[in-house]
Amino acid sequence: MGEPVEVWPFVVTRNPVLDWRAIYAPAFLVAGNDDYRLVTATAGRHPEPGRIKRSGGLTLAFCSRPAGEVLGSTRSRDRFGRLVHVVEGVLAQGGAALGLHHLDAVREVEAGRIKGLVADFWGRTEEGVPPVASTPHLV
Repeated sequence: MGEPVEVWPFVVTRNPVLDWRAIYAPAFLVAGNDDYRLVTATAGRHPEPGRIKRSGGLTLAFCSRPAGEVLGSTRSRDRFGRLVHVVEGVLAQGGAALGLHHLDAVREVEAGRIKGLVADFWGRTEEGVPPVASTPHLV
C-alpha cells in the first residue's frame, strides 16, 4: 500500500431545496473560500462507485450514493422528485498517489460524522452557510 498519505475528508451534496455544495471540506479550502471547487471536481453521473481525479493541484478519491443510504431512510428526493446523492471523498495536496483504499479507510472512521452532517443539512434552507471544516487523516 505504500507510505501513509495525509488526506482530508469532504462531503458534497444537495438537499430538497438547496443545490450542490460542500457541507464538509478541508479547513484550508474553507478558509480560502474555495470549497466550491469540490462541487465542480466531483460533478458527473451519480451514483459513482469510486473515482480518482486530479484537479488544480489536488488529487481526489470519491464515490457517491443516494442520500437515503447515508440517512438510513427513504428521504432522498428533492422538491422536484429527483434523487439526491451524497459525494463522499478524500483529497490530498500536490501529486500524492491516492487510491480508493484511502477513501474507504476514512469513510469508515468518519461514517457517523458524515451521517450527522447530511442529516443536519437535509432540512436547511438558508444560503451562505460555510461547510464544516475537516481535519486531515494519515492513511
